[in-house]
Amino acid sequence: MCVEKWKISYTQGDLNDRRQVREALAYQNYLGSPTAIQSKAVDTMQGKDCDVLLDEPMRPETGQCCLGDVVPFDGNASYLVVKKKSLFPKPAPSAVSEPSYLLDNVLALKRNAIFISNWTDDDGKTILPAPDQVDCGVLARELGLCGTYWKFGSEIAILALQVKQAHKPTWLDSGLAFFWYAAPHRGEWGLTRSLETGQPRMREWMLPKQAGAFAVVEYWKRNVAQDCDLRTENLSERYWKSCAKEIRP
Repeated sequence: MCVEKWKISYTQGDLNDRRQVREALAYQNYLGSPTAIQSKAVDTMQGKDCDVLLDEPMRPETGQCCLGDVVPFDGNASYLVVKKKSLFPKPAPSAVSEPSYLLDNVLALKRNAIFISNWTDDDGKTILPAPDQVDCGVLARELGLCGTYWKFGSEIAILALQVKQAHKPTWLDSGLAFFWYAAPHRGEWGLTRSLETGQPRMREWMLPKQAGAFAVVEYWKRNVAQDCDLRTENLSERYWKSCAKEIRP
């Protein structure tokens, strides 16, 4: 059982060993999840190879998404970040004059729900530049997009969404990822974990990928200024030490 295996790393593992840190983080996310999510996570892990699950988070099924508390949204801008070729798998028209036309493209993404963020920290302070100025590498690190590998010059799409209500993310939404952060002290939002500092960073929510859940109101295209390789093996020593200290100060 994965939970039992990861519990050993959490309680007595060698936190200088990065794999054991990852297992401990996964177990911490289990502990920080509501009881119903813990139960569903255990059911989901039945028969799975724990090492494979740790290395390759699963793609959640529709029934595993958006199970967190419903949160009325205050109308502030929220952003979806996605590779442009995922948004436009076929050659796109030369001009996209109305962002609202992109709704069908978002609904066609190969995922069952979407993460959004308003780019503010836990205290509500905006911590990233405007979408037309933000550095893609910094954005990926602050959003906690572990596994990201964006080559220099590739195009990233940023969409501003109009949202009436959202869901607090759960561990199931993340695919049971170790790098996700449960934020058990918050009921109104989740928090990303910075892949640079290892610290909780930006508010985030989940949206079901269905018509009526949101509208696209603005669109930007950004080019990656330099290679961005955030695969697990490339995370910094600072990240691992910070996470280890969080588990056992």
